[in-house]
Amino acid sequence: MAGWAAVAVPAWAGTVVVRRGAPAARIYHAPLAQDAEWTGHKAFGKLTVDEMDAKSLAIAIADLNEHLLKMSGTALEVVATEDVRDVQPPAIIVGSLANRMGGAPDIPDDPSRDAFRLKAGGNLVLLGGASDFGASHAVYALLEVLGCAWVMPGPAGEVIPRRATVEIPDGDRQEAPSFAIRNLYYGGQPSPLLWQEMQMWGLRQKANIYGTRQRYGFPGGGHAWGALIRKFRKEFEADPTMMGLIRRPDGSLVRGGGQLESTHPRSIELAIEHIRDAFKSNGWSNDAAVCLGMGPNDGGSLSLSPETVNAGVPRINYDSGKLDGTDICVLFINTILERTEREFPNLHLSFMVYSWHADFPMRYKPHPRLVAGIRDLNVSRYHGMNDPTSRSRAYYRDIVRQWGRLAREQGNQLSHGDYNWNPAEAVLPYTRVKITGEDFPIYRDAGFRIKSTNLARAWYLTAAHDYVALKMMWNADLDWRGLLREFCVKAYGADAAPLMEGYYLEVARRQSESSHEAGSFYAMPLLYDPAFVAEQERRFAAAAAAAGTEDEKRRVDDARYPVLTLKHYLEMHAAYTTFDFEGAQAAFARATNVLETITSRSIHYENKSGKGYFSGFGRYLDAARRHAGGAYAIEYKIPNKLKTAIDVHNLGAHHRFWGSRMDDSRYLETETFLSTWDAQGLSGFQQGSAWYRIRFTLPEQPARPGGYGLFVGGAENRVAVWCNDTFIARSGAGLRTPTVFDLTDAVVPGGENLVVIQTTRHNISELFVGGLTMPSFVFSGPRVEQAKDTEPLVRILPGGVEEPIRPGAIAD
Repeated sequence: MAGWAAVAVPAWAGTVVVRRGAPAARIYHAPLAQDAEWTGHKAFGKLTVDEMDAKSLAIAIADLNEHLLKMSGTALEVVATEDVRDVQPPAIIVGSLANRMGGAPDIPDDPSRDAFRLKAGGNLVLLGGASDFGASHAVYALLEVLGCAWVMPGPAGEVIPRRATVEIPDGDRQEAPSFAIRNLYYGGQPSPLLWQEMQMWGLRQKANIYGTRQRYGFPGGGHAWGALIRKFRKEFEADPTMMGLIRRPDGSLVRGGGQLESTHPRSIELAIEHIRDAFKSNGWSNDAAVCLGMGPNDGGSLSLSPETVNAGVPRINYDSGKLDGTDICVLFINTILERTEREFPNLHLSFMVYSWHADFPMRYKPHPRLVAGIRDLNVSRYHGMNDPTSRSRAYYRDIVRQWGRLAREQGNQLSHGDYNWNPAEAVLPYTRVKITGEDFPIYRDAGFRIKSTNLARAWYLTAAHDYVALKMMWNADLDWRGLLREFCVKAYGADAAPLMEGYYLEVARRQSESSHEAGSFYAMPLLYDPAFVAEQERRFAAAAAAAGTEDEKRRVDDARYPVLTLKHYLEMHAAYTTFDFEGAQAAFARATNVLETITSRSIHYENKSGKGYFSGFGRYLDAARRHAGGAYAIEYKIPNKLKTAIDVHNLGAHHRFWGSRMDDSRYLETETFLSTWDAQGLSGFQQGSAWYRIRFTLPEQPARPGGYGLFVGGAENRVAVWCNDTFIARSGAGLRTPTVFDLTDAVVPGGENLVVIQTTRHNISELFVGGLTMPSFVFSGPRVEQAKDTEPLVRILPGGVEEPIRPGAIAD
């Protein structure tokens, strides 16, 4: 197993393939059934595994020659032959031809046939593989030995040292991957060029080309229930009890919500009919080993029908506070596999373990042919499983280990996929270098054999942790700190590397040592401050001065843009939290300009999702400024800290939580727009309502004529308002989606007023945010249209029957 990193090789010992800019060797390989053309993901998806292997090796051989050309100014002659006698030293021999000449890897634990061997000596460089795909890994291992690296997709990410003479040192090294399948992909529909450059980058990092036929195991996941509902629409329409029973925001229960009733006998029968159709249409024999997705739709929630609830377990999702449905998914799949055991003995069914089915089953043991795809969307985005500061990751680690024990016991296939899914991740400073470095070995040791990562088109921010992730997909034993250092040297140059490494480590430290788990932008002002920005600006200036080449200086400059965005974001946050909406708009414009500048530099920086999410601040600020100036004026700025009543079961409307005569002098005070639910120790309060009681006095005369209104800047995620014991209206809401209520007929000018705001969390919008999220105020000016969602309050009686509550009964 000796390799170049382990054995000191004299400088003169090696195979010269280019001498003083002239070819000194040839490249030999056996004839391949595929050429090196990138014909697109659809064409690639139609190739067999062996054909895709040949395609990958053909691409790699052409890429090897392209790198030699860029490195030395010359390419080598390529000879295709089956006859080892045609090989004339010095030579680079690739693939099956190298295997026959003693370059075949000898690693027994290689289920995906990915192993490669790089063996050089006696003027022969053998690049062998357990398959043609494995041999392509040997090609890129050789280029890495020669000093090449790829720090992002496309030509801008290529690091190719220039030298007139190219000498390959003697040595012998063979490797097999930690994860049998290593997928990477962009979300949405990337352009052909985006797809090609991203998948080329993955191939260079020894990853699979996503969307091609899987060479090992089965894909884990699959949102199938919606497809079943569409396919058998007439049956579902004829019998609504086949649809899930879903609670609406007003408390009523209805059939629908996009999820089927998985305990309904006919739903199971239709799923089996769907499986039979799939076997028939694909021409599979009944004993074919195939896997079909059989999981719920994306989003939604568990059916609350008595049949489903009684078949499940009384466990609550740790992120949303709703009933967990993992056992229901397992029961559904187990039932189908058991009923089709004789008909389809090698059928596997999969579902995605996340959302409202993100746990390990308590009641039902998964069938051995159940395939689980774990996705950690429900937990902290700032922490890894080993961080003692994270509550959600500690629980998630137990889930991973329980699935791992099951896999070791009965062979269930497990996969894990991580996402660039934090909306602030592609805009403000963020890194997963430590998360990746510490979590990947846990997945490997737990028996996960398939690993995938969703890449954001924001490489100016994510390149370091994407580089570490791909390296550790291949070898989970690598030291992430060493990989980060390697990345920084390759991307920014040896002199700038320590400064850039320090930046990433500081971001990782702040994330890891903080206990903040609230999602997206809401924890950012608690993690970072202007002093951090100033320190990092000095660091980037020093790194730019230290970087040697123009490429290195450009990459340093690109990497500083999240800090520039953070600078203006913090300015914006400081302005709007002091009700300076004009100043906040100016800072928002500066931040937007920064984003537009950096995202225009590369197709891999376009970052549509990040820019789209950040633009939500603009909508908030436009509405806030409109109701705070011009024809309108602020009469009362609602403070950050408010008297708060917790209403776990949403009974406050009936228990007079809105009443003006209630003594709230000793009520709990919570923060709203300057903190998060999580930061105040309230992350365990995941369902129900928070009631905010706001007492204020209005002047005798309004600052602007017309009427009075209440501007609620943002809430998670439904709002109802009372003013002086009068119910005003209720409305859907969003974390940064303002809602305006007309208070004109309820307020007392010149007197004390009480506004009570009920925020109800019916669905999880972001992890552990909660309550009022943006600044709110009372204003005067032209009367506003009342919020539309003004349906009367109802009681939900046994069986889901709605009983309207007379409007007068509340205030009486």
